[in-house]
Amino acid sequence: MLAARADPRYFASGLPRFIERVGDRRASNPPMMINDLSHTGLNGRRSAITRAAIALLVGIVFAHPLRSQALPNWVTSQSPATGITPMSLAVGDFNGDGNPDVAVGGAGSVSFLLGNGDGTFLAHTLVTTVSGNLAIAAAAFQTGKPAGLIVVSNMVSGVNNATLILGNGSGGESVQSPFSLPFGSASFVATSDFNGDGNQDFAVTFKQDNKVSIYLGKGDGTFQAPKTFSTGNGPNCMVVGNFGGHGNRDLAITNGGDNTVTILLSNGDGTFTASPNISVSGSTPGSVAVGLAVGDLNGDGNSDLAVVKNGIDSIWIFLGKGNGTFGMPTILPLSSVSTGVAIGDFTGSGKLDVAALSQSQDLVSVFLNDGFADFSQGVPANTGSSPAAMVAGNFNGAGGTDLATANSGDGTLTILLSHPTGSSPTPTPTPTPTPTPTPTPTGSTGNGTPSSSRLINISTRAQVGTGGNILIPGFVISGSGMETLLIRADGPSLTQFSVPGVLAQPKLTVFDSNQMQIAANTGWGTNSDPSQIASVAASVGAFGFSANSADCALVVTLPAGSYTAQVSGLNGTTGVALAEIYEVSSTGTRLVNISTRAQVGTGGNILIPGFVIRGTGNEQLLARADGPSLTQFSVPGVLAQTMIGIYNSAQVAIASNIGWSTNANAAQIATVAASVGAFALAPNSGDSAETVSLVAGSYTIQVSGVNASTGVALAEVYEVPQN
Repeated sequence: MLAARADPRYFASGLPRFIERVGDRRASNPPMMINDLSHTGLNGRRSAITRAAIALLVGIVFAHPLRSQALPNWVTSQSPATGITPMSLAVGDFNGDGNPDVAVGGAGSVSFLLGNGDGTFLAHTLVTTVSGNLAIAAAAFQTGKPAGLIVVSNMVSGVNNATLILGNGSGGESVQSPFSLPFGSASFVATSDFNGDGNQDFAVTFKQDNKVSIYLGKGDGTFQAPKTFSTGNGPNCMVVGNFGGHGNRDLAITNGGDNTVTILLSNGDGTFTASPNISVSGSTPGSVAVGLAVGDLNGDGNSDLAVVKNGIDSIWIFLGKGNGTFGMPTILPLSSVSTGVAIGDFTGSGKLDVAALSQSQDLVSVFLNDGFADFSQGVPANTGSSPAAMVAGNFNGAGGTDLATANSGDGTLTILLSHPTGSSPTPTPTPTPTPTPTPTPTGSTGNGTPSSSRLINISTRAQVGTGGNILIPGFVISGSGMETLLIRADGPSLTQFSVPGVLAQPKLTVFDSNQMQIAANTGWGTNSDPSQIASVAASVGAFGFSANSADCALVVTLPAGSYTAQVSGLNGTTGVALAEIYEVSSTGTRLVNISTRAQVGTGGNILIPGFVIRGTGNEQLLARADGPSLTQFSVPGVLAQTMIGIYNSAQVAIASNIGWSTNANAAQIATVAASVGAFALAPNSGDSAETVSLVAGSYTIQVSGVNASTGVALAEVYEVPQN
């Protein structure tokens, strides 16, 4: 496949000239300089563990760039009938059974297909909604209830052109009364928490009026009066991402009328500020930007965009800079007009690839990412007749991202599994002398005796601020299989331990490596089964929450990968909180890395991560407190000189350090850091680090500033593989 990158040296009339690429060499042109974070770390390749840690610096999740020759092993698990002529798609858990379901929008009706968790679906259930062609999006609009669906219509009149289908535990048949939007000709709808209050909101674009309206949810299936903002000419598609690098949920909107992408940066309160538009113009008459997808394609922690352009028939890749602006595009040529684009890890390698839907050819074209936003042609997948829409998900839990296409020609879905159940991706490690990142270690006691020790519980207590200073723990699961975790955000319950200034009402949100929200909670008692939460908490030894407290908790089952849990305060409130992650059960998986970014204060407001080791033998760990090194990732207000202390359960100091280079074994620390994929610390920097060998038990790491200084720091604990 010949991919093309726009080189600023070859611009003419605003249209980037294609530079042919064969393999890893550019034909007839010298190489471009690429200056981004993805070219640091292990000989220019950063591991999954490092990327999970760097993700914490910017407040989002992203995938790691292991180089891989694996191709998606597309298997069509099912082609179920939808009962309608499908036009739009959404994925959500509409019956609360933990399996992803699919909703299909058509003309005046929505079809629900409930997933079995193995890549197959039950027969559709048809629900009549509002008239017109429908755009749909899924979210849990009622706190503690399954996902529901917002449905908007392209009717020219703005009267009764929207409705809400609330999740009632049986698949979403509870259709609410239609309501009127501010304008007619609604073209797209997207959901997220735009004001950080823990409730799901929605945004809807209006093609004829060049507007987008934001509806802030109240958590009970009702919404505040809309707030409206301007777009470009003819908005037709929209995605949510973190384009400003502040941790808020921003919007990107394609405008077919003027071939631009509107970037609206969230202020964190449900209002937005416009950033400069992206131009997707070209010299081909009639070419139109028709869709887009979001993901971190080069692993620098910023949200990037893939924009579909018909007429030129191509995908334009724009790499985000983290400040609301984007670099010059890479252009991926397509062989026909596309009706949709998706981003996902289709090979299971940890890198985000790009897929485009071809309506005339009845197939999905796939572009495989090398981790640095350079793409090569992957294996295409066949669809049903005239596919009109496409959505990504994990429909069988086997690893890798799957796809569902809505086929308007035969009224079916095509369920494309990238890795059938029972198979697992086998990426080829980067061909360098460094070890394969994120190994599943086989520990030893140091004398050849196998060790069964492992991390089973991690927690972090810190001051929760706003914006980029919320509490963001991250963790990496290695191996194959599934890991069930209890994840909690404790605020009010900490008063029983005499913790001052606690966060009165925390909000907990869990994200995966595709920047997709997995689960969220505000108030543990609002979960669909609070008794299960309490039972699981007791089984792992977690202290109990009082009934109806504002503390948060979730039980999730996850495959291997990188994740973050964001802890913030409702309505921008601040205070001390404790984030906890407990291993409940596992099948061939283990926790191998934990990281937490937070504001380090003084006294009781220093950063205090904790962890528990279970099993026999010794666990080898690398512990770090990063401050000055974070400036290379444009983190503001870093802690200038960190101090790290490691304590056992009796609060006896095991090790401590100020300035990692002052250690007698500084060379060994650097070697160990490289072996686990941690980014390098500069010699004589104010960052701190220690390597320790610990037996089973409970431990804490205290990160503070020298001479009571304050600032942002990143605490990291890496499991070190033993030979």
